[in-house]
Amino acid sequence: MKKAIKQLVAVVIILMTSTNIIMAQDNDLEIIQSEIKNYNSKCPIEVSKGIFITKVKLEDQYMHYYSNIIPQENDSTAFQRLKENPQNQKELLLAFLSTQKTNIAYNYFKKHQIGIKYTYINNGDESTTIDVVITPEEVIAALGQQLPAHSMLEKMVENERAVLPLDTGYGMTETDIKLTDEYIMMYYTIDENKANMARSKAMLNNPEYKKLVINVLISSPSTKMMIDYMVQDKKGLGMVYTGNKSQDIIQCLISSDEIKEIIESQD
Repeated sequence: MKKAIKQLVAVVIILMTSTNIIMAQDNDLEIIQSEIKNYNSKCPIEVSKGIFITKVKLEDQYMHYYSNIIPQENDSTAFQRLKENPQNQKELLLAFLSTQKTNIAYNYFKKHQIGIKYTYINNGDESTTIDVVITPEEVIAALGQQLPAHSMLEKMVENERAVLPLDTGYGMTETDIKLTDEYIMMYYTIDENKANMARSKAMLNNPEYKKLVINVLISSPSTKMMIDYMVQDKKGLGMVYTGNKSQDIIQCLISSDEIKEIIESQD
């Protein structure tokens, strides 16, 4: 699941987390500019496979990220998906921002009303430029967690489904994802030549498995984003595994209350 959701936001979230390098100890603009200069000296930086930040600028009250998306053998359509629906990328960016209310850099943006702008090009071709802009007002709203949780989950599920089926390793392929009244349900096919259904069933029936799953998900910024919105929207997590030969089904349900309890136990 962790790999699947990271695929969902690969173009967006990794770029956003790169701003963590701009960690001002106060609100001095010179410190921010110094860190930008230091970051640019290391560009181009591959922040995910095939995704490079080429430069960062603070200009016209916007933190401006320039990114080159290089098509990959296993995903050659990332730029095309962005071109067809840039609003979708913006909504994902806003969703991530809403989980960053304690980030020093973003709070600098909030205090000084700085927006965020992304300029994407495809495989180094400057003529393919696509801009995604988040206004200062939208940054403030997102950091204040004023975005509707259910809408954000709908968008995340929609984008996850767009990249399916997806090989998640260990003989498992994610085939579908659904948002129901109580759960986000994720469906997997197990290659029984690579994984043992009986062992998988025993693992899912272990009470510690639920805790392990949630702890893994909240350990990564990209997957923690979805968990945060699930808690807000009172949604649990469901995982359904089907053997590709036997058609046996194994199910694991983690309720919203269980997720909340696991998270609170980590505080």
